[in-house]
Amino acid sequence: MQSSTVTVIPENLSDDERRWSSLLDWYGFTNTDDFDLVLLDAVKNGFIDTERLEEQAKVLDAKHKAKHSGQELNDAWALFHDSFDENEQAVLEGLVTAYTDNIEIVTPSNLESLVGLLKALGRDDVAKEAIEFFMRERAGEERAFFDLENHPFGERYKDRDLRKAFKDKLATFQTEVAPVEILERIDKNNSWSQKDISALRALSVVDYKAMFKMERAERLRSVVRAALAFERIVNRGTQFDPIINNARKALEEIAAESKLNARRVIKLIGPPPPAIPEGAELVAEVEYEGEE
Repeated sequence: MQSSTVTVIPENLSDDERRWSSLLDWYGFTNTDDFDLVLLDAVKNGFIDTERLEEQAKVLDAKHKAKHSGQELNDAWALFHDSFDENEQAVLEGLVTAYTDNIEIVTPSNLESLVGLLKALGRDDVAKEAIEFFMRERAGEERAFFDLENHPFGERYKDRDLRKAFKDKLATFQTEVAPVEILERIDKNNSWSQKDISALRALSVVDYKAMFKMERAERLRSVVRAALAFERIVNRGTQFDPIINNARKALEEIAAESKLNARRVIKLIGPPPPAIPEGAELVAEVEYEGEE
């Protein structure tokens, strides 16, 4: 069956170009992807770059599978959403099968929805198996994938078993580069990678406090300066909030230890304002003046 999409052919095309355009329209060809470009190069060059062809074929195959998998998940949920039928067993079997078969595209949010429904229906045993299966099959994901505390919508994850599973997995990751080195580099170059931010977001108040109390002289000033420098980014979103808040809370705790340290902290960064709430939107740049 041919596509019903109508293509408007530009008036300035030659007769040959019009015929080619009509032929492509008849085939339903609407866009060129990287796989098409590999084939085009093969026609031009007289040989096929098999490495590029295989690489782009895998990308294209993954896109098609993801689209098909997403539809299977939607269809499974339709059994729950689209009627008042007494079909609990069919709904559960459909969802569990869809999630199992398409686990590679299931998100933590998807899993939360499934676990919530299973537990609401008294199937805690199946919910536990679903979490264990997910954690086993998606064990190779990067650290940020399991960091629910710093997820933009982390507050929606309410299930305790799911949160514990993610927290336990998160604890198995090690920071490859020392945080002090990351902060010194940020202070020196005024640039960072997402990997740097993920590592700094993973540090707790205790971690920042220990780091600040360990360092001396210019290195101390450098790491503090870098940790709080993200405050000056206008409209920065929420990804830097854990770094700013935890670093500031660490300095507040240090300042509370003695009058001497309180004076040191004020001299270093000025009077600290209240920590920024998670998820708050920054509307203006904040500047602090230290003691002369």
